[in-house]
Amino acid sequence: MVAWSPGYQAPPHTYDTWGILAIVSGQDHHELWHRPPKMDNAKDPEANDTELFSTLVLNPGDMIAFTHSTTHRVSPQGDSPTVALGLYGAPRMDR
Repeated sequence: MVAWSPGYQAPPHTYDTWGILAIVSGQDHHELWHRPPKMDNAKDPEANDTELFSTLVLNPGDMIAFTHSTTHRVSPQGDSPTVALGLYGAPRMDR
């Protein structure tokens, strides 16, 4: 179980594993980010070029699933904490 206080905002992050998050109470805003395919003329192949591609508002009973490469940012909405149940796999060791 995890709880986020009103006003909290996580930076974009990934868990390097699969995960499932279910909202128990409160409301949660998720931003989903991805790394677009590299262009042949990319100036800096090591640059952090993730970009926002979707936003979701999750309510009690809603769930979201992640893969090892999902990058997201979470922030609770409203005046009460958001409580969620998370289930995560083991981090990938082949990297």
